[in-house]
Amino acid sequence: MFDETRTYVSFIKLLDNYAIRSLDPEFTPEQEEHEQLDFISLILSTKPIQLARNYINELGETLSEQQFRVKLQRIWFELYTNYFRGKSTHFASGFEHVFVGEGKYNIRSGDQRETLGTISGYHSWVKFYLDEKNQRVNFLGYKYDLRGNEGPNNPNVVTLQMTQNVTDMQGNVIAQLFKKKGGFFVGPSPECEIALATVASA
Repeated sequence: MFDETRTYVSFIKLLDNYAIRSLDPEFTPEQEEHEQLDFISLILSTKPIQLARNYINELGETLSEQQFRVKLQRIWFELYTNYFRGKSTHFASGFEHVFVGEGKYNIRSGDQRETLGTISGYHSWVKFYLDEKNQRVNFLGYKYDLRGNEGPNNPNVVTLQMTQNVTDMQGNVIAQLFKKKGGFFVGPSPECEIALATVASA
């Protein structure tokens, strides 16, 4: 489905670089770092990223292409500790939260397995497409909290509920994660979504 010459293929390589469980430590091996740098190099020449850099520079930052490259690496791939509502989550990253999602569930000892956890983040139509195609997620229905007229003035937005299966190395389901309410745009390229969120964080 995805054109090998476009940024989608590079983006998809990044999706399996993260531990599903948010409490598990994250490491960035050399190969995964190369995948990050390759993705950034690819998107730097795209129109959405160029527009984002121009807009940020108009706000007064005046970033060179190399400085903007470093900014993208820091915003999207640098690991940090996230503090939210009195709780801290270590090994967090912007890319993981927005595009991959983070599983919140406990590991139990013996034969007892966590039956239901939650998903935080996970706002990528590409990841949802791949997960649904490979039966890793189950679409539970849509929610129409976003009002709008049908047609070109209504953005292509999905608001949904879903479950996601977490499997071990043998393919056995060890946990099921529930997303009570999630959503994503349908159709924009990875560079378009990166550009929008980068501008929003500027």
